[in-house]
Amino acid sequence: MKKRLLCAFLCTAMVMASSLPAFAAKTTTKKTTQTKQEEVLEEAPVEPSDDLVAAPIPFATLRFVDKNGKPVQGLSVSHPLTYIFTDNKGIGDLDLAAATNFAGFLKDIKIDWSKPVAFSATNTVNNETQKYNVRLSKDNVNELVWDKETPAQSVAKKKEKVQFRVIDQNGKAVPNAQFVLPPQDFLLPTNTSGKTWYYGKAFEKYNVGLSYTDSKGNDQYVTKVVTIRDKHLKNGKMGITFKVTV
Repeated sequence: MKKRLLCAFLCTAMVMASSLPAFAAKTTTKKTTQTKQEEVLEEAPVEPSDDLVAAPIPFATLRFVDKNGKPVQGLSVSHPLTYIFTDNKGIGDLDLAAATNFAGFLKDIKIDWSKPVAFSATNTVNNETQKYNVRLSKDNVNELVWDKETPAQSVAKKKEKVQFRVIDQNGKAVPNAQFVLPPQDFLLPTNTSGKTWYYGKAFEKYNVGLSYTDSKGNDQYVTKVVTIRDKHLKNGKMGITFKVTV
């Protein structure tokens, strides 16, 4: 739901930007009691137009599994927002408008579900990509096999890393929470143990953000100032825990 709302927000923003000229102010002149003239700015009336309605973005729900049928978390599906990853159940959404190179945002987006769609999935840890060209179901989850190294396996090979963990008020793990570090460095979503890892460069006093979903299904966002030095990365034993209320 978060992904779809975010995409819808971006689409709506584009529509609003494209319609800005229609709101240009006009200048009128009126006489005051002292026979002076003053300029008054008024908004020009805007005629409603069906063309200015953002079309709903069509999505296909994908579920990636490995050769043994286990879900693959952390894959980035071809999408304009590449930090959107598959969750701990291997599920992610494919933006069909982007995948089919559909450029029309101000009219209905028509997707031919009878034709196969070409797209790719990427393990952003080792940058391995697998291409797909399949006919997708509109109403059902589309299961796909990822037969390469999984993001979890790639992270396990990293020797220089710091563990980030998210727990709730009762000490239970919070899966699918996502950390973001400046500048826009998104970590893989937390796994079923509430863990993910950072394997970038050392930094001093960064305001690290964390987004997660609470028990009511609402999106929440918190921040915390974090410092990671080279010594923390080298031994791979440092852990940082965020405690949140769900």
